[in-house]
Amino acid sequence: SSDVCSSDLVSKKFNKILKKSQIMNNGDMDAARRQKLKQSALPECASGPGGYTNGHNTTKKIPTFIDLFAGCGGFSLGLMKAGLECQSAIEIDQDACETYRHNIGKHIICSDIKEIKTKDVPKADVLVGGFPCQPFSLSGLQSGFSGSGGDLFYECVRFINDLKPKVFVLENVTGFVRLQKGFYLNEALKILSELGYLV
Repeated sequence: SSDVCSSDLVSKKFNKILKKSQIMNNGDMDAARRQKLKQSALPECASGPGGYTNGHNTTKKIPTFIDLFAGCGGFSLGLMKAGLECQSAIEIDQDACETYRHNIGKHIICSDIKEIKTKDVPKADVLVGGFPCQPFSLSGLQSGFSGSGGDLFYECVRFINDLKPKVFVLENVTGFVRLQKGFYLNEALKILSELGYLV
């Protein structure tokens, strides 16, 4: 028989409730409210700590993620719609943080990522990060890792190395692949591979 509490079904029903309640537009959605909505999405399933119970009465953990350089929350929103739960998000821009808090949740840390100790950030299954693109943009100064913001790639490396997520996704512009005949991409692949990941 099919799993009546599959993550896909949770996501679909959860998103339907979100749309109906207009939470994304009309107020904050903290962790407690989000969990309550997940429970109401599947009334036939008995939720357990940190997860939900599927049709075979076994607890299934909801995957978690952290979002570096979160901005207004595009990455976070997409992953939440896919059924993942955000443990933490980090962003330095105050206006972006306020937008994130209003539309997504209060779990965002509004601070310079260089000042944040990884021991103060909860571990998660997935780490995502869209580190600054200006140093790699084909229309910019093309200063790479040595440019203002380009060195923030190494902050992604620090968080990945310390928190050891099962999966990570890093995003940037096409110039990251093309500049200096792929030097920055190849350097990034080398560094990330040395952390023990298949990239």
